[in-house]
Amino acid sequence: MRAPSIRPVGSLLDWFLDTGVSHFDLAIQRRDHAGLAQDFLAPSSTHAQQLESTGVQRRLPWLCAENARGGDVYFRPFRHGAWPVVFLDDLPIAIAIRIAGKYRAAVVETSSGNAHLWLATTLPLNEAQRAGVQRDLVTRLQGAADPGSISGDHWGRLPGFRNHKPNRGCWVNLHSCTHARPYLPTLPVTPHPVTTTRSSPRREHTKPDMSRLEWGWVLGCLEHGWPATWVQETLIERARHRRGQADAIRYARYTVGKACRLKGLHEPHRGGS
Repeated sequence: MRAPSIRPVGSLLDWFLDTGVSHFDLAIQRRDHAGLAQDFLAPSSTHAQQLESTGVQRRLPWLCAENARGGDVYFRPFRHGAWPVVFLDDLPIAIAIRIAGKYRAAVVETSSGNAHLWLATTLPLNEAQRAGVQRDLVTRLQGAADPGSISGDHWGRLPGFRNHKPNRGCWVNLHSCTHARPYLPTLPVTPHPVTTTRSSPRREHTKPDMSRLEWGWVLGCLEHGWPATWVQETLIERARHRRGQADAIRYARYTVGKACRLKGLHEPHRGGS
């Protein structure tokens, strides 16, 4: 891997700003002379929490000095914000590039053949929702991404600095920032509980009523403020595998439309594919 300049930091921050992320956290992990990880200076101790892009840029000399002394440089979107982006760690670079060719994404090469992926999403996600989407993506990728990096607040390496992890000793490079369509995530929303009475017979080993569960899911989404169009599109994706494309569209339009009328909301457009 080539030694980069600090210019990739600005390019990556510009991508985040264009995607809808406005504030960031910084952290340094120092190492001893043998390369063993020491203190992890998170935002509370570095006073570098919830920084705007210009605040990150102003701290580049400090970051360079820490990196030259063997510290690793990390950053992330401000932890407590709701941002339209999720993080995947330790992806093979070829898979990361393929995803970035289909969706809006930033690929950061962290070592030879491996990368971080920052994937833009259609809606802002809080920390818990980011973790849920990460978990779903790792499952879809059949373990190609690191399942241990599912937290919703995970740190990524900042490009333009050396990776001092043992057996690495390489530069972290910004491979690419793409501007395709954002990824439409499947959000796990807890369905409304089903009310039962003491006289209700106990059912065991029965299949769940998916229509009833999804009705609760739709109501929960709308109550949490998710746009009806997004709810309809996501319900189509959820139902397509068991209903087929045409019936999934009909079912989603009917279900979301009924929920919108119940909540006094505007029904989504008649699209759906």
